[in-house]
Amino acid sequence: MPCNAPAKNLKVRRTATEQQIDRVNDFVKRLQEDSSGVSLNELNIRLKALDNLSNRSKCEELYYCIATTLKVCLSRFNNSDSNQTIHVSYAILSDEKYDTVKLPKIELREFSGDVTTWIAWFDGFTSLVQNNERLNTFTKLHYLVSKLSPAAKAPTASINIIAENYEIILQRIERPL
Repeated sequence: MPCNAPAKNLKVRRTATEQQIDRVNDFVKRLQEDSSGVSLNELNIRLKALDNLSNRSKCEELYYCIATTLKVCLSRFNNSDSNQTIHVSYAILSDEKYDTVKLPKIELREFSGDVTTWIAWFDGFTSLVQNNERLNTFTKLHYLVSKLSPAAKAPTASINIIAENYEIILQRIERPL
């Protein structure tokens, strides 16, 4: 099935990234024990290699995006005539191996439909979802619709929730303001 290719590619990238992080981590441990014989140039190269790695949250975000796409493919394959909603549950992958300083996850609040909170909410949505190039249109639409209260969804009730209607739904939500 062609939908498996992105997931397989993601697993390979994740494994390579974890191996690179392991190598840099081993180097740092050796450096803490004995820093003699290490040049400034080598430290800069190692730091640059670490900076070039995709960080774990980006890998996880890409994983969830691909997992959602795969579930959509699977649903279309299994229910080609059905027009059902897909419920995706995300498992949090924990790996204590790379514990570092962890910032709290930024959660997008639900938009209540209150015009006085629109600008702040839409700014958050734009930063976290709309401008995220790693998210496909379907995923952006899913986030948008899932973060609207029933009152805020009302202007979009007659529109089918499909990727092609993302911009239309977004405009309908903005229009009452």
